Amino acid sequence: MAPSNYVDHGAWISFQETWKSISTVKCVKPSSFKCKKITSYANKLQKLTLKEKAVKRTILGSVSSIAIHPSETRTLVAAGDCNGNIGLWDLKRRSADIYVFPVHSRRTRIVAFSPSDPQYLLSLGYEGTIRCGDISYSVFDEIYHAEGYLTSFDFLSVDGSVLLASHYDSKLSVVDRRTRNKTSNVHGCLDSKFVYSVSVHPLQRDLCVVAGSR
Repeated sequence: MAPSNYVDHGAWISFQETWKSISTVKCVKPSSFKCKKITSYANKLQKLTLKEKAVKRTILGSVSSIAIHPSETRTLVAAGDCNGNIGLWDLKRRSADIYVFPVHSRRTRIVAFSPSDPQYLLSLGYEGTIRCGDISYSVFDEIYHAEGYLTSFDFLSVDGSVLLASHYDSKLSVVDRRTRNKTSNVHGCLDSKFVYSVSVHPLQRDLCVVAGSR
């Protein structure tokens, strides 16, 4: 799949090579985490600044999801919009093009980099699909297809091979990326009308929280 917007071919190839090179560095995840006081986080948020040169329109529709590549040398941004597109931007290249891909048919609700291999960008569309994108090869493979609407997902396993996906009709599904089966045989139903998002505990992965409506 090539970018849907017109871009310089040479610049796109260079972007792909950059993506591939920085993604070979494995990110070390902490085995423990010490939570600071909420006031310390609030103080840091109050000191954040936004410069005009760090603002750019990445996609045509309104942004519905965003993720930053974990590289320590480059700042690559992926953003999903309400039309199902995903836009990619290299923040370090001030005059760089934005590369747009029509990945989903409905709103792109989630974009997230694989925690163990950030070469892969996972995305969830409201139409009921989860895709795994390898930008270095311009491929977005469908790894899960649900019958109804999907709202969110999080990584259930440390390496990101297993996902926990939430459905609009208050169902949770376990998705294993290592299998060729695009459906899930492991489901759970919650006592609520709708589920909007799910988040897995980063250390105790048998725990998760969901946000919804009762």
